[in-house]
Formats: sequence, C-alpha cells, structure tokens
Amino acid sequence: MEYYNVIKEKIRSGEYSTVRRFSRSEVYNVFFDIEDEKGALIKDAVICSKCKNVYKRSTQCTSNLLRHQCYKLYRKKRDENDMELEPREETTMEMLLNPKSAAALKPVSMSPVSDEPEPTVINVAKKPRITLVATPPPPPPQQPTPQPEPVKVVEPTPPPPPPVPAPAPAPPSNPNERDESHVFAEGWAIMYRKLTTEQRIFAKRLIDETLMHGQLGQLTMSTSLNQDPISISRNRFPIQHQVKEDEYIDDGSYSET
Repeated sequence: MEYYNVIKEKIRSGEYSTVRRFSRSEVYNVFFDIEDEKGALIKDAVICSKCKNVYKRSTQCTSNLLRHQCYKLYRKKRDENDMELEPREETTMEMLLNPKSAAALKPVSMSPVSDEPEPTVINVAKKPRITLVATPPPPPPQQPTPQPEPVKVVEPTPPPPPPVPAPAPAPPSNPNERDESHVFAEGWAIMYRKLTTEQRIFAKRLIDETLMHGQLGQLTMSTSLNQDPISISRNRFPIQHQVKEDEYIDDGSYSET
C-alpha cells in the first residue's frame, strides 16, 4: 500500500500525470493511466477518476477494477441514461388520460361478435388482355440446286512398248577356240598330275607369270603338250629366283582335277 500511496502523493504534487486511455473496455472510462516525470507509463497502477485512489492493475485481468464501487455507479447511470433515450410506448391508461392520444383511438362498436370470420375482399388487378395474332409460317429454306459433276475425260493409256530382244551373243571369231581351250586345259591337268613336287613348283610359277603378263595366248597345243614345263620355267625365270623344294608351301590352290 505504501507504493500506491507514494504514487498518489506524486500525482497530487504534480510530479506524475494522469492520461485517459481510449479503449473499447468501459473500465478505462473510470480508471486513468499514470505517467511518471519522464513520460513513461506505469503499467501496474491506475487511478480512479471519481475517488482519486490508486489501485493495482493486472495486465491479464481487470476483475478487481470491475468490482470497484465507482465503476458500478458508472454502469448504473449509463443504463438509466440509455433507458431514457429509448422511445417507450404508451400504455392504454396513459393514452386515455392524454387527450391527444384518446382522440387518436378508434371507437369500439358494442355489437355482438359473431363467430363467423369476416369475408376477405381481395382486389384482383385486371391484367391486360393479350391478343394473339397468327403470323404466317416462315418460308422453307431453299435447298441449293445440285450442280452436275464435270465429266472426267479419261485419256487412253498408250500401249507398252514391245520388249527389246536381247542381242544374241556374238559368235567367236575362231570356232575352234573353245574346243582348243578345253583340250589345252585337260592336257595341262594331266601333265600336272604326273609332275613331281619340284616340277609342280615351277609349273605353278609359270602359270602365274603367264596369267600376270597375259601371255597365255603364246602357249599353243604343241608347246604345252610337247615341251617340258620345267624347261619352260627355267628359261623364263633365272636360277636365283627359283624356290627350293623345302620352301614351297602347297596352299591347295591348284587341285588335281
């Protein structure tokens, strides 16, 4: 209590000042905030604007301020003022005592009241009469006239050209050339089977040399059959280019036919 008494004395002396808070709570219409000499708000105390006493304020609840007697009187006066401001309807007795209100009252008929309900008059507004005018049906939509399709002219396809006959093979210039070549090959095959290994080496080299330089035409039936191929090969190839028997590898390219 001494803390709040000190605050109260400083308010009286003018060191502290009171400030009204503008809030939706009606509590702050009765209780004001307190500021110290530096202008800082004292958060744990408020002053009552009616009895000028300082009370404790809690930041979470104001139930102690709601129980204060000054606040209860403020609520009572406010409710009375609200009731006076609201329009109040006059009772039947007040209307009879007031001549202006009595003149406004309708006289009540003393006829007996019947149980039958009074007929209800319903004013039916006349609706405008609508005259239906028959309108002619719309003309049918015109269908487009089908146009004849253009006649397609089919051009005759030309006949395929006759097949060109393949040219007949030209006859050999020498009719005996084919028979001579056949006899020539058979003669060489017979002689090749009769040769020894050394002789086959020289014969193979002779054939290779002949095919390479195109000298096959120089060999005739007389030379191929009568002349020894070993002598022909030795005459055509020098001794230093001849292959020994042990160096030759028969790859099977020349088969005995």
